[in-house]
Amino acid sequence: MSLCYHLPAKHVVGPTGGAISMALQIRCHPPWPPCCCLRHLISVTVACLTQCAFEFASDRQHGLNFTLIRQHDPSTIEEYAEKANFLAQRLAEYLAQNLGIKANYFQENCSPSSSSLRMNRYPPCPYPSMMFGIIPHTDTDFLTIVSQDQVGGLQLKRNGRWVSVKPNPKALVVNIGDFYQALSNGVYKSITHRVIANQETERYSAAYFYCPTYETVIESCSKPSLYKKFSFKEYREQIQKDVKATGDKVGLSRFLF
Repeated sequence: MSLCYHLPAKHVVGPTGGAISMALQIRCHPPWPPCCCLRHLISVTVACLTQCAFEFASDRQHGLNFTLIRQHDPSTIEEYAEKANFLAQRLAEYLAQNLGIKANYFQENCSPSSSSLRMNRYPPCPYPSMMFGIIPHTDTDFLTIVSQDQVGGLQLKRNGRWVSVKPNPKALVVNIGDFYQALSNGVYKSITHRVIANQETERYSAAYFYCPTYETVIESCSKPSLYKKFSFKEYREQIQKDVKATGDKVGLSRFLF
């Protein structure tokens, strides 16, 4: 007998070039492949928020909840994204202080139209040992600001072992991404992480991805450089090629000298 979760995928491009995508990852049948994952997601570029209709409300049980409502005032989610962008920029600037990176680097190269907010719902999974919420990966961006509910499931890889991140209702999770690892010439490391499935309880999270524009060239701040310089566009295209060819993101190792 096969088990299938299904939600039609949708993709909408706004007048400003911003994009909204809704999808369910991934449709699977037993025997489960080791890379199978299950989640509903809504991803929207910040510049497109004014064309969207979202409600982002608190929930006593889960901490976070979200519903797409076509004619709803998007001001709440827009305000959340603006504050997440402000926080990400300040953190990025703070981390750059000892690297010799000019103070306005992130202000010049990152904009609301290049960053995005992704809202995830992980439904209960009857076979949690055979599926992931998200497969192990690193983020492509500079920084990711994650707000999660109290269900748990996020794990980071440290010294070859998976460590669970205990939810804290008064704290956010901040992940270093691939671009900051390349920019810092390996001083800061892009963290490998995953989300494990839960058999009984659905899980919600919101992740803000602080990204540069597609034209921005990422170049290590010190010499000798570990990485060849590359643009966001080149990096994204390489990921797409690797995923198509191997089923997986190869990432920064493609740009090592």
